Amino acid sequence: MALSLENIRNRMARDFKLLGLSDQLSQSDVIVDALGEYVQKMDRPRISASLAVVADTKRYSVPTTIEKIIDIRDADGDSVDYAIDSTTEEVVLSAAPSAESTYTVYGTTDDVRSNLESVVAAIPENDEHVFYAYIRAQAFEWAHHDKAPQQWQIAKQKATARRKSRNRALNVSGLTVRQRDARGRYIDDPYTDQGITPEVSTQFEGDL
Repeated sequence: MALSLENIRNRMARDFKLLGLSDQLSQSDVIVDALGEYVQKMDRPRISASLAVVADTKRYSVPTTIEKIIDIRDADGDSVDYAIDSTTEEVVLSAAPSAESTYTVYGTTDDVRSNLESVVAAIPENDEHVFYAYIRAQAFEWAHHDKAPQQWQIAKQKATARRKSRNRALNVSGLTVRQRDARGRYIDDPYTDQGITPEVSTQFEGDL
């Protein structure tokens, strides 16, 4: 079951009664601002947009619904090489298409308010606690509450933890990081076959 704007509103109505955040217009403002912060930090949700290409042409405007491009794939679903011209906001393909076709551009959304319901629905369910933490922080800020800075800190901590979790592969989650000194030399290797316990000279003020 995907997230829904209605469920988010219902949750806000239950949680923020004391803040006076009850009307839908104010709720929408809070959700939009919180969603903007969430997207900026998490680079989610990821959406797609069509890109019509023609033969022998490399430059195309970035789709208006996309903010940051993650990947571009041709009609066969294969990724293509490209660059972004930030001056003209154009996609520059490394190789011009040989014929008219439709590519698919994947990236983060650039239309939070105008597509609020669909953007919320595209957020992964496992990210709901992060997104709602941003909503809570924005709600406290909307109410000019003294705890708003604390809530923002909590939201950012949750977002950072979630990003770290996504980037951590399960097959290496049990490994200990090998430590290097300032010169790049290993000073700690818990999996050494020789069973050597490293010793760091006080000359280098090592702190293990």
